[in-house]
Amino acid sequence: MHKLLICFITFMFLGVGNAWKQCPTLLSSSKKLARKLSPVVAAAASTDRRTLYPVAEVLDHGYLKVTDGHELYYEIRGTSKPDARTALFLHGGPGAGCFPRHAAFFNPTKWRVVLLDQRGCGRSIPCGSLIGNETPNLLQDLETLRKHIFKNSIHPDSQQWDCVLGGSWGSTLALAYAQAFPCAIRTIILRGVCAMRTKEIHWLFSPMGGAATLAPHAWRDFASLVKQDENNEDAVLDGYYQMLANGDDDTRARAVRSWMTWESQVSALAIRRPAILLTGPIDNKNQINLSRTSNKKTANPLNPSAAYLTELEATNQRPPYKGSPQPLLTCHYSVHRGFFDQESDLFANLHRIQHIPTIAVQGGNDHICPPTTAFEFYSIWPELELRLVPGAGHSQYDPDIMHELVSSTDEILTRLKKMDDDDINKATTKK
Repeated sequence: MHKLLICFITFMFLGVGNAWKQCPTLLSSSKKLARKLSPVVAAAASTDRRTLYPVAEVLDHGYLKVTDGHELYYEIRGTSKPDARTALFLHGGPGAGCFPRHAAFFNPTKWRVVLLDQRGCGRSIPCGSLIGNETPNLLQDLETLRKHIFKNSIHPDSQQWDCVLGGSWGSTLALAYAQAFPCAIRTIILRGVCAMRTKEIHWLFSPMGGAATLAPHAWRDFASLVKQDENNEDAVLDGYYQMLANGDDDTRARAVRSWMTWESQVSALAIRRPAILLTGPIDNKNQINLSRTSNKKTANPLNPSAAYLTELEATNQRPPYKGSPQPLLTCHYSVHRGFFDQESDLFANLHRIQHIPTIAVQGGNDHICPPTTAFEFYSIWPELELRLVPGAGHSQYDPDIMHELVSSTDEILTRLKKMDDDDINKATTKK
């Protein structure tokens, strides 16, 4: 397994040809891994990419009162046909909020999609509130929402989400929700898999983490706002938590801008862009000159259209809460390690959801949620269908990630039909 993991990382980041060159002594293990990954590689290499469906009109919307004074905004988009499948979309962050185009990953003539702004973000109120903003409460919120959505059904308590789709932090929440309420969900789709463990948080927010190694100039600017301690990997994260949760308006605004810039720069590492020129002394960040070259003919350019905006960049379009509530909420959940009792909770409780058909779409060049977590789940969860996309980043609007997500929601429709037919056959056999 250790050898497979090494080859997996090399394979995803360097590509097939270079992976064989870099791992000659592990060739046998690599071939075994490649056989498992070959359908994914073929899908990513296809030029016939799926794109988002049209954004459907709102069928219903409102506010759901939950505990601790929170009122959660939700809306339903898609079709009102009685035979429509019902999906729940869980946004990332924490704190990113939902947008209309999140429903466009689903066929609007087949699905009705429920979008929810989790506690303290988006249109939910109060904005930025940390009171009762913990994972166990979010899980109960999802159950309250489910019963509200199906309140007009004959047996509302027994109605299930046909699909729950969660990306980044949303994948963490989807897994935790399924494990807490396994009878509430029929299928799951994950994107940018995250378990909120210390090593994942340190990857993004520690000076010794992978992100700081990949973007040292960006990390230097990010870390410069707080007191640093080379012996404490959480020093920068803790410093930002104090600024975001307890700072005055100016302090909080500076922290928000810096946080959003850092995450955006890390996410953008997967995008091919013109070279960045660093000149001048490095003892003062203000003396560093960052300029782009005039050469626009970069290799493998990506279309910088609105459809390719990262989730984080889209969040900047929200009416500001000192910029956005996302940095505060992301920091809040990161400092508290997702509010799980044990770091291994999501792995230890997999037996509760192994019967639920699950697809995980993971970018091989995801610098926010590196592919190792997805592979760790796959290693002990053989029923999981892991779709690894070489070269793709974190954003759900990455063309190849988008292709796999849209394809997955379509495929889930076929699986649900088969599950229904199997249930009917079992019932008939019993009679």
